[in-house]
Amino acid sequence: MPNKTSKIPFHRTVSGVIFISITAFIISAVVIFAIIFSYYLIRVKFGDTTELEKKFNTHSTNDETTFLSFETEADLTKENLVRPHSPVFGNPEATTKMIMFIDFSCPFCQETYSGFEDVRARYEPAIQFVYKYFTLETEFADGFDTALASACANEQNKFWEYYQLLFENKIFDRQSLLDYASSLELEMDSFQTCLDSEKYRSQIAQDFQDGLNIGVAGTPSYLLNKKLIQGTLTPEKWDEIILPQLQKQL
Repeated sequence: MPNKTSKIPFHRTVSGVIFISITAFIISAVVIFAIIFSYYLIRVKFGDTTELEKKFNTHSTNDETTFLSFETEADLTKENLVRPHSPVFGNPEATTKMIMFIDFSCPFCQETYSGFEDVRARYEPAIQFVYKYFTLETEFADGFDTALASACANEQNKFWEYYQLLFENKIFDRQSLLDYASSLELEMDSFQTCLDSEKYRSQIAQDFQDGLNIGVAGTPSYLLNKKLIQGTLTPEKWDEIILPQLQKQL
């Protein structure tokens, strides 16, 4: 009896190959997108990770604050960074402004806090300091909740006192956020309602977008006039940067 060999129709073979190719392409695209998106989140939060690792591992010989500084010129032609919800500190008549892009949960912000507070106190008569939230919600949930809580404290004119408690205690669970508000004698019903409703979510998101628009890549970052400074600086380095800017105003 003749040996009969079954054959799969050619059009079915081609369809199968096409289906497998399309499936493989889709899977590859999803994987690539996930990798790119993850990298974007890291870069937005911390800037160029290779450069950061190199810079942040460089300490001064007397083990002072780690130094990292990227200085660029920011395009401010279309930006109004001092918004109605922005907490301000210092001389309201000052022509020199420093815009601070900060995340309370950022370890580098915490590292530089004490030294920068000395700078803020020293230059208060000559500079107006403006706080801007630069908090990535998907990166640190506690950081975003803390930003919301500080905005609610700002509603009761206690932002800078709340800011101080956050940086000095470094504990951001919900009960601690409420305890800080209570210690400042805030009206607690209003504060808790503000926090639970996420009343200032859109303002925090606006600050984040403002930062992206002018080139902020991570925290801490500062805009002094048109000079964008990103990273941690010693008080001495701040003097080197600030004094020439003030002299330009004379």
